Amino acid sequence: MIRTFVLLLFFVSIAYGKVFKNTDIVDLKSAITEIRLKDGKLYVSVELGKIYVLDLEEKKVLNVIELPEIENYFGEKLKPKVFSIDICRNGNIIAVVEGFDGTRELKFITVNDGRIHTIIPGKRRISMTKVRFVDKNNVVVATTGDEILLISLDDKKIHYRKSVGMSTFSDMEINEDKTLVAVGDESGDVHIADVKTGDLVKDLTGINVDRLFNVDFRNGRVASGGRDRRVAVYDLETGKGKRFDGQFLVFGLGLSPSAKYLAYLYNDKNDVAVVNVDTGSRVDMLTGHKYTVSVILFLDENSLIVGCDDGKLFFWRR
Repeated sequence: MIRTFVLLLFFVSIAYGKVFKNTDIVDLKSAITEIRLKDGKLYVSVELGKIYVLDLEEKKVLNVIELPEIENYFGEKLKPKVFSIDICRNGNIIAVVEGFDGTRELKFITVNDGRIHTIIPGKRRISMTKVRFVDKNNVVVATTGDEILLISLDDKKIHYRKSVGMSTFSDMEINEDKTLVAVGDESGDVHIADVKTGDLVKDLTGINVDRLFNVDFRNGRVASGGRDRRVAVYDLETGKGKRFDGQFLVFGLGLSPSAKYLAYLYNDKNDVAVVNVDTGSRVDMLTGHKYTVSVILFLDENSLIVGCDDGKLFFWRR
């Protein structure tokens, strides 16, 4: 009798999509801007000038990197917003950080001594927004002007600066082998560019018709979501896409490592839909986020992290 009841509960939970469980919540007290995973550690940047390093298993803060304060136009001291971070395989950190008087700076943080080096200062007036490591000495940077730049860290040289689109930049992600980047912009299109040369390879179009907010790039698939409340998942090889609809602006999304699963901000209640890309079916609806979801990162096929504007990280597992 008990076994029958347990089985009944199991099948009811599947029928109603209750697959993922919220296992932990970590509060970092400031809006989450980016989450990166490296060797069992989470690197989380926030708006108020900090990069947190957390132990993934214990969910404990191991280190906090504080960026130097900046001055605004009125001479007031402020904590700089951290727009984007990435982690090299040796543990070094690259970051796009707010500079003086509304400028942006590219900072390089060495893991062995914690020193912060300025690669691109604010006085160069390059409106950087997103950054990704290509290798230990080179990074690719995207600007608000829909450009990508390849920059060397040792000599601070810009090898190229090329436009990939004609609109305002939204988001960028690099593929696993660091050869291609996907760039989303205000047009709703996703531009695929060669990292080595900066040349445009192809455009992925046909589903999003308004400004994009987020893109992800995993296992030969590219996901994009934005103002039109649509999420597109494109096959890079064929250019064909699948459409998934939401009820709110898609400020956050993420693909699983295999790109079989997609998670995205679904509605104005800050619920996150998890869907099977191959079948188009919904796997679950993750609820309980009180503030806008800005970052979603799959750790593997069965777990993901949702970062919100109130500074909370929600850990979900099935």
